[in-house]
Amino acid sequence: MRQTCRNMSQRIQRRAITAVFAIIVAIATIFAVLYFAPLQKEVTLVPTTPDEQARYEALGAAQRFVPSSPTFAFDGDINTLKTEYVGSTKSIPEQHMFVATFDSSHGGFGDRGGQDLTQAITPHKMDIIVSEGRVISAVTDETWDELNRQFVPERPE
Repeated sequence: MRQTCRNMSQRIQRRAITAVFAIIVAIATIFAVLYFAPLQKEVTLVPTTPDEQARYEALGAAQRFVPSSPTFAFDGDINTLKTEYVGSTKSIPEQHMFVATFDSSHGGFGDRGGQDLTQAITPHKMDIIVSEGRVISAVTDETWDELNRQFVPERPE
């Protein structure tokens, strides 16, 4: 009888230890998943058609261009940069149009090194055209040609 009680006591003890161990493993797993799982804030859309793929690649070209453009590179704020798709032409080759908006720390355009600058947060809008995977036009605030690094000539009226 004592042996039976002792065996029963040992079985209960083993079950309790197993249950505690299982709870510890479950908690550790939950913490590991929460710690190591990347937090994704935006949904990533995978292009499904050739048109979507072309638009996606053109967007990538536009997004890579803006940080290297003279106006943005001088004092643009990467935290304010937004790039949006506007549309595309049916021309051959196809052209994709985007608008990038961002703030810079000073007024003006291009590389303003050596100039007297006033500290003023300045919003900018850059109209970008991408064709065959490269930026063929980028004009900031309808005033500054980012590719040619010059003011856009005024059109005669």
